[in-house]
Amino acid sequence: MAVAATAAAEPAARVREDGAARERLNRAPEEVKVLKLRDNTTNWIYLARIYAVIGVSIVSAIYLDHLAMSGAIAWWWSIPVTALAIVAVGASQHQFGGAVHEGTHYMLFANRKLNELASDWLGAFPILTTTFHFRLHHLAHHQFINDPERDPDICQLQDSDHWLDFPVTHVDILKKLLQQLWLPNLIRFTLVRARYSAVGHDGNPYAHDARQSKWTVRAGIGFAVVLPIVASFIVRAGHP
Repeated sequence: MAVAATAAAEPAARVREDGAARERLNRAPEEVKVLKLRDNTTNWIYLARIYAVIGVSIVSAIYLDHLAMSGAIAWWWSIPVTALAIVAVGASQHQFGGAVHEGTHYMLFANRKLNELASDWLGAFPILTTTFHFRLHHLAHHQFINDPERDPDICQLQDSDHWLDFPVTHVDILKKLLQQLWLPNLIRFTLVRARYSAVGHDGNPYAHDARQSKWTVRAGIGFAVVLPIVASFIVRAGHP
């Protein structure tokens, strides 16, 4: 009788479990909606954190370099901190890209104008790009994902020699990774990404009719090249 009672109870238990599962599924869309809600305050905190990390990293590196140059401390204190600062600033620049991505999808702030201004001035301009160019590139990628003719990501990866045709073996991935550690390949990758980010490319399906002044591109390149040179002279002149 105990076996029969257990057998009779099992279907009822399954029904309760199925009902609970359905209730969770019905509740999930509402919970997702809450997570997707935008406001005009939350992301200020995250943007401020990025700038705080950059500020602390740069100030720490310059301060210790200044002390090392003056002989107050040994260079082995300054060099590791400078290396860590480079890594921290690079990671923070990557986070700027994340902020621009959210701005591209109008998710950074609820107010449309604030979304565009913050995405450009606090995310895109510091890494020498614009939300407009990234939106042209990224939304085309979403619409034509993995289309070899129209997906801008594929075109970019091919130009920078990062594209691998599937299926990809473990050996192919390892070989490609080792190739990218070679300095000329890293420089090529950086230049290709800079070109796509700053001026876009002719193969983008959204940009066939776009016309832009070459002088703005030249001014941007001049700024990117001249600024580090000027900054280096200022530091050498004793004004870190």
